[in-house]
Amino acid sequence: MELQNQKGFYIVEKVNGQLSSERELAIRQTENAFYTQILKLAEKVSQKRIVLLSGPSSSGKTTTAQKLFREIVRQGRPAVAVSLDDFYKNRSELPVVDGRPNAEVVDALQIDLIVQTLMQLDKTGEAELPVFDFTKGVRQDHAKKVELPQDGIVIVEGLHALNDRISEGLPVNDLYKVYVSPHSGFTYGDRVWLSKRQVRCLRRIVRDSWARDCDAERTLSVWGDVCAGEDLYIRPFQKFADCRIDTTHAYECGLLRAQAEKVLSVVTADSAHYETAQDLLRRIRVFDYVEASQIPKDSLLHEFIG
Repeated sequence: MELQNQKGFYIVEKVNGQLSSERELAIRQTENAFYTQILKLAEKVSQKRIVLLSGPSSSGKTTTAQKLFREIVRQGRPAVAVSLDDFYKNRSELPVVDGRPNAEVVDALQIDLIVQTLMQLDKTGEAELPVFDFTKGVRQDHAKKVELPQDGIVIVEGLHALNDRISEGLPVNDLYKVYVSPHSGFTYGDRVWLSKRQVRCLRRIVRDSWARDCDAERTLSVWGDVCAGEDLYIRPFQKFADCRIDTTHAYECGLLRAQAEKVLSVVTADSAHYETAQDLLRRIRVFDYVEASQIPKDSLLHEFIG
């Protein structure tokens, strides 16, 4: 069954129909389609040394990087995964934008340390990585040592991995750039029902609720700044990517629905974000429920539902 229209949007009625009649097959086809992208990516990076993997918030970067790492290793080549999140400046040292500390800009990262670490890993095959404690807002340098054999690949994942302030300091012939994001929204009744950005917002609302003990009110309050940061500091660099990975899963809104309803429903009428929460509730409720127990344990969507 063709689930997308000519513009690449998933059609809610068709997604619900397939889930109703062939649920197991529908989920398996979606998961296989994503895994096929990983297989092809592993082939494309096989002659490279450094993979830079970027994308906007809640695009599935972390799981995509993990899956690529496992596939490269499965094919017999060593790999090391590096998260740019561990290179954040201490919270007290974050750059101030419009009078407030801002963690969305590239200067929130210790860029010189990133380039130095990756160059050392590339040239010598070993380096000491920092670890960032998001609870305390403090980076611990030299926290863990990693080794990369001569034929190994380092996968660098983070919001700003494609930013030229990072890549310009690295050997260009050794690089492969990947942009990760949901590429498809959803239509319902011949109307755009959920945009790609709204899908990511729902992903983040659900993930924040269990992973960061952050309610929907808080997530919605920062979402505008997150999107503004993406438009300025992330999206402009997607055109330099060697490959794009689509993380949209046809059935994901049905999977997100139960947790999204729970956290969005407690946004009170006196909140500045009440109307947005109610609108998202109205939109998510047209999707048929999908239970977490029905999806594979290694699905990318576990990054958002836990």
